[in-house]
Amino acid sequence: MAKKQNSFEEYLKNLDLNMLFEKLGLYESEFLAREVEHFTVKEAEQRDRILINYFGDEGINRIVDRIVELLFASPMLPAEAKVLGGCWFRIFHCKDS
Repeated sequence: MAKKQNSFEEYLKNLDLNMLFEKLGLYESEFLAREVEHFTVKEAEQRDRILINYFGDEGINRIVDRIVELLFASPMLPAEAKVLGGCWFRIFHCKDS
């Protein structure tokens, strides 16, 4: 587990947010990168302290475990599913067609 954490930490250190946001097609990628940097560097420690005081270490660990579980879960739709917008009706309509 420590190896995964170290590789993830390395990934985060080397991540170019501006380039990531540009590749995602987001507008104002430089602004978004600066905002992420601000909230990560300047406010993260205080935010973390507030959350730990509220949820406790055990609660934070349960939340993190659940998020990791969801991230690694199989997708709900098959890879070849055709999604036409954000409307669930359209997804089911395409599936039934």
